[in-house]
Amino acid sequence: MKKIRFATKLFAIILCVSLLSMSAVSAFLYTELLDLSDYSQKVNIALGFSASDKSEKALIKQAESYLSQLSISKSRRLGSYLKKVQKDVEMTASYVEALYENPNKFISTGRKLPLPDTAFQGRASASMMVAKDVKRTPVLEKEMLLVSNAERLFGSIFSSNPDVSCVYLGTQSGIYFRYTDFNVSQSDYDPRKRFWYDEVYNSDKPVWIETYVSAFSGNKVISSAQAYKDASGRKAGVVAVDIPLKVLLEDIIDSIRIGKSGYTFLLDNKGHYLAHPHNNDFESDVINTAHGEYKRILTDMVNGKNGIRRVTINGTDYYMAYAYLPITGWSLGIAVEYEEIISGALNMKRDIDSDAVVAKERIGQMLSQAIFNSIILSCIICIAVLILTIIVSRSLTRPIVELTENVIEVGRGNLDTKIIIDAKDEIGVLATNFNKMTRDLKKYIRNLSKVTIEKERINSDLRIATGIQSDMLPKIFPNFANRDDLQMAVLMRPAKEVGGDFYDFYFLDSEHSKIALVIADVSGKGVPAALFMVIAKVLIKNNRDLPVNEVLAEVNKLLCADNNSNMFVTAYFSVLDLVTGKYTYAAAGHPAPLLYHKQSKEVSYLALSKDLPLGVIPNEKYVSQEITLQSGDSLLLYTDGVTEAFSANSEMYGKVRLKENMMRFAEDPAETVMERLYNTVTEHSEGVSQSDDITMLFCRFIGK
Repeated sequence: MKKIRFATKLFAIILCVSLLSMSAVSAFLYTELLDLSDYSQKVNIALGFSASDKSEKALIKQAESYLSQLSISKSRRLGSYLKKVQKDVEMTASYVEALYENPNKFISTGRKLPLPDTAFQGRASASMMVAKDVKRTPVLEKEMLLVSNAERLFGSIFSSNPDVSCVYLGTQSGIYFRYTDFNVSQSDYDPRKRFWYDEVYNSDKPVWIETYVSAFSGNKVISSAQAYKDASGRKAGVVAVDIPLKVLLEDIIDSIRIGKSGYTFLLDNKGHYLAHPHNNDFESDVINTAHGEYKRILTDMVNGKNGIRRVTINGTDYYMAYAYLPITGWSLGIAVEYEEIISGALNMKRDIDSDAVVAKERIGQMLSQAIFNSIILSCIICIAVLILTIIVSRSLTRPIVELTENVIEVGRGNLDTKIIIDAKDEIGVLATNFNKMTRDLKKYIRNLSKVTIEKERINSDLRIATGIQSDMLPKIFPNFANRDDLQMAVLMRPAKEVGGDFYDFYFLDSEHSKIALVIADVSGKGVPAALFMVIAKVLIKNNRDLPVNEVLAEVNKLLCADNNSNMFVTAYFSVLDLVTGKYTYAAAGHPAPLLYHKQSKEVSYLALSKDLPLGVIPNEKYVSQEITLQSGDSLLLYTDGVTEAFSANSEMYGKVRLKENMMRFAEDPAETVMERLYNTVTEHSEGVSQSDDITMLFCRFIGK
C-alpha cells in the first residue's frame, strides 16, 4: 500500500469531519436548541449566585488563615531577636558578678573613664558618672575602677547588635556606667531613682521594661535588664540594654503592611501599647479604655493566647490576628479592615449577579437567532469548508514538514542544525524558539559541566573537613574494650557539616589509672568555629600535666593572646582517679554536668564556680572543685545545644527535662543512655532544624 501524504490526509480529514458534522448538527440543532435555551437560562442564574457566595466565603477563609500564620511567624521572629538581646544581658550580669567576686584582681586592670559629656561625640565609647548626692570616697573610686573592666564586653555587645542604642549599668552606690555613641550628661541623673531600677533590682530574673523615654537620647526605648550581686550575695546593681522603639517600628511594625488599612502593634503583659502606628499614648491602660470584643481580644493577648477574630474599633470592623511572645510576655497583633478583605469578594458578587441577569436575557435572544442562522449558515459552511480545506491544508503542511525534518536532525544530536521557516504564525514562532532552545541547550550543557565540577570540589572539601574533624575526636573502641573499671559513650551531631563543639578523653599516666574528661563549645558554628575548636582542643591536651584549674588558666591566656576574631569557648576539664574515685573538675562558663548517684538513685547538677569562658579576659583565674565517686556513679557532660533545642512552638528542651530523662536511663548501658537521651531531644524538636551543635559524653565509674 502506497504511503499517503500528510497534506492528503489533512485534506480528507477536514473535509469529511466538516461535512459529517454539519449534517449531524443541522438535523439535531433545531430540536435541541429549544431545550437548551430554557435550561441555559436557569443554570446561568443558579451558577452565578452560587459562584458569588462561594467566592466571598473562600476569600474570607483564606484571609483569616494568612493573617493567623503571619502573626505567628512575625512573633517568632521578634521573639528570637529579643531572646538574643536578653541572653547578652544575662551574660553581662554574670560577668559583672564575676568582677565583684574578685575585686582585688580586677581593680588594678580598670581605668578611669571620662564623663559622658567629655567622651567622643557621635562615636561609640564608654563613660561613667556618679549621682550628684554621692560622695566620691576611696571605696567608691575602687568600685568605679572595678566596673570599668566591663568596657570591653559592653563594647562587644554594642558593636555586634546594630539595633542596640546603649549598654549600661547602675550600682546601688550611685555609679552610672554606659557604652553608647550618644554621649550627653545630666548632672542630676541618679540611676537608683529611675522608675525601672526598683522593678529590676527586686527581681531575680531578667526583666523587660515597658516603653519609656530615655533621659539622655530623648527617644522612646524598651529595655532588657537584670540585677547582679556582689561577692556577699547581696544585690549590687542593675545591667541593661536599650533598644529604640523606632527599631521595632521599622523592623517589625512598619515592615508588615497588608493592603491600605492593615497595621501591626505590640502589647505588653500589663495591657499597655509598646508600639502602635495609630496610638502614641504608651502609658495608657488600653484594656480598661477598650470595649466589647476588642477588650476581650486585648485580655486574651495579655493572658498569652493566640487567635484571630473579627472586632469593631472606633466604628470600623477589623479582622485581628494575635500571637504571644513567651520570652517577654508581650503579644503581637495584626489588624486589617474587614471591608478591605472582602471588598474583592463583594465586587465580584455584584458583578456576577449583574452579569447573570444580563446573560439570561442575552442567551434567550442569541439562541432564537441561532436557530434561524444555523439553517442559512449550514449551506454556506459546506461550500466554504471545501474551499478552505484545500487552502489550509496546503499552507499548514509545508512548514510542518520542514519543521519535522529539522527536528529529527536535532533529535539525532546535531545541535548546530538551524531551522529556517519564513512563516509569521505559530509555526514560525515555534521554529524561532526551537533554534533558541538548541543554542540555550548548548550553553546550558557547557555551564552545567563547569558548575558540576565546582560543586563536586566544594562537597569533596566539606566531606574531607568533616572526616578530619571526626578523626580528631577519640573513639571509645578499642580503647576501653578490655577495661572493667569504667564505661563510656559519646555522641556529637554538628549543626552544619563541621561544628564548634568537641569532647576529649585520655589517660594521664602510664598505669592508666587517671583519665581526663573534656567537653567544650566554641562560639558560633561552621568552619570558623571548627578551626577555633582545633586550637582549643590541642592547647588543652598539650597542658594536661598541669592542675585542673591551671589547665584552663593557661589555655585562656594563650587564646587571648592572638584572638583578633573575639571568639571564645566554654570548656569543662576534669580528671577521674579510677582507683580511688576522686573526681576533680573546673569549668570556664560551661553548663554544669549531671551526676547520677548509684546508691541514692538520685540525679543532680554539679556545683560550679561562675568563671568566664576561655578567650575573653587574659590572666583569668579558674577554681577547681573535687568530689568522690562511688562505684556505679555516672557523669553526663554536654553542650548547650542539648538544653537549648527548640520545639515547633519555641519551647526549649531545658535542664529540668534533661535531668528527668537522665534519671530514666541512668541504669542503662552507656551506649543506650546516649542513644535514648538524643532521641528525647529530637522528639522534643518535632522536626525543627537543628540550630546548634549537640555533643554529650557519658561516663560510668566502676572502680577497681
